[in-house]
Amino acid sequence: MIVPTPMLLGLDALLVMFLVVARMHWLASELLWSAMPAMALALVVYVAADLSRATAPARAQRMKLWVLGAIIATYVVGPMVRLIALRHASGKPWTWVHDNVIQMEEAVKFLLAGKNPYVENYLNTPLIHWDPRNPALYHSVNLPLQFLVAVPFQWLATHTIGWFDLRMLYLAIFVACCPLVYRLGRDREGSLALVAIFALNPFFTSTLVEGRNDIVVMACLVATLYAWQRGRMTAAMIALGLMCASKHTAFVLLPFAVLALALGDGGAAESWATLLRRRVPAALRRMWPAWVTIAIFFLPFVVWSPSGFFGSVIAYPFGTAAHSYPIRGDGYGISDWIILLGWVHSDMDYFPFAWIELAVTLPTLVALAAWQRRRPSLGTMLVAYSLTLFAAQFTSRYFNQNHFGFILFVLALGALVADVAPARTGADTSPR
Repeated sequence: MIVPTPMLLGLDALLVMFLVVARMHWLASELLWSAMPAMALALVVYVAADLSRATAPARAQRMKLWVLGAIIATYVVGPMVRLIALRHASGKPWTWVHDNVIQMEEAVKFLLAGKNPYVENYLNTPLIHWDPRNPALYHSVNLPLQFLVAVPFQWLATHTIGWFDLRMLYLAIFVACCPLVYRLGRDREGSLALVAIFALNPFFTSTLVEGRNDIVVMACLVATLYAWQRGRMTAAMIALGLMCASKHTAFVLLPFAVLALALGDGGAAESWATLLRRRVPAALRRMWPAWVTIAIFFLPFVVWSPSGFFGSVIAYPFGTAAHSYPIRGDGYGISDWIILLGWVHSDMDYFPFAWIELAVTLPTLVALAAWQRRRPSLGTMLVAYSLTLFAAQFTSRYFNQNHFGFILFVLALGALVADVAPARTGADTSPR
């Protein structure tokens, strides 16, 4: 009989090696070529610490945390601070930044001036210099939390140091998330692997550095899971509501969260009929903090201008607005095939992606909900969410690099998160 032996190198060490080496040349282009040998040396130290985990686990873990922190600072913090400084020094706020940052900063200015960010156009803002053909000049697709979270920070920075870059806030959120992500892991190795996937994921960090906004929805998801693991369900539901107020893709998690609550405390043993008749309505009631949070963020803008809100957050991304989000997928979704096949004359044309998306996503959701019922856990909920979200994004009008990065992070969470009973409330069930 062959007895399996533990891996010589931990999963976290393998991941850190591949993630760091894969992007060394990008790092050199962002900072200096001398960063490459420094990162190679850091990898050697990390692997050496990992090899000692069997004899001195606590010391090995501390060493790996310090090295991983230094790597993250070099790969994320350094390039981000550099671009913020270059943008400020240039005196041209449309340079060294992604259009999301420009638009959200202007949305805050509109709001502080009493104007609706979903109604105003951005033609007289620095966004026109970023790209005069950008359809974002006419619509803001971002949900309310994305600019509301910046209001106090932008106001304070403008009235103290005289300038603001939204990436300052994104960087602070990113740094705050790292220790929370670490606490979500199922064990020491899983915790380090999660931090590596979160902080060194090339699909996420390169887009974070330039200023895309996925860190906000990621932070809300991490907060949701952190509270859920510990049985603090009111806090978890508020964080889930904030997640939905930050990104359209968060709504895909809701049916799986409802099912997770319905399956808790013996619900998994009941029939679908009982679940749908009794437990699902009860789960929906237990999620009241999420519904209230969503309403608090959405209703003011819906009441302020129903047509403006609908035109920006629904019609614009689905391709039915006068200036719609362009058809593109960064090579990841069917939108690229539609263009290559010549089924549209321009990437601005309407195409019925929504119907294809529904036809693919709804059966995927149903199948994964059935799988979640057979093996209810926090990890299953997350894997089901990530795969359903992939089906939705793959068949949508656009599927960008940062969207893929978010899906990979959620999938990693599902694989490595500490699995406590997902619907249990009351006592602290912290795995760490």
